[in-house]
Amino acid sequence: MKALHLGILCALALSGLLRADDVAINGFKAYDSYFKSPYTMFPAPQTRDELPMKDLVVGVVLQAKALAEAVNALAEKREAIYREDPLEVTVKYDPVSRLAVATDVNGRVIPSVMVFWFAWQAFHPQTVVWNP
Repeated sequence: MKALHLGILCALALSGLLRADDVAINGFKAYDSYFKSPYTMFPAPQTRDELPMKDLVVGVVLQAKALAEAVNALAEKREAIYREDPLEVTVKYDPVSRLAVATDVNGRVIPSVMVFWFAWQAFHPQTVVWNP
């Protein structure tokens, strides 16, 4: 039974429907203190300071342009549209499932990632922040 339970948790995590901060084992959340702390687990270069290091962002790279939108802002408005000719990216966010979907100008789903700001800005120092 325990293996089945762990298998279900793994499947939910891989699907994006369950995050590490959701999982409690015997009432203990392994990453709870990490998510609440402003500090990172390891040193990361901080090249940008528009957002707190541990804020979650939805990151998109389209036509070699890196874009990021703060999840906190998305949770309030549910949608963000970035337009800079010829680019147009729309990100829709569902705060209940905590899932984000990015689409291009033609409505096609494009790859995106939800990640801590410190990680995104380290890999994409030239990123455009939609709503800092």
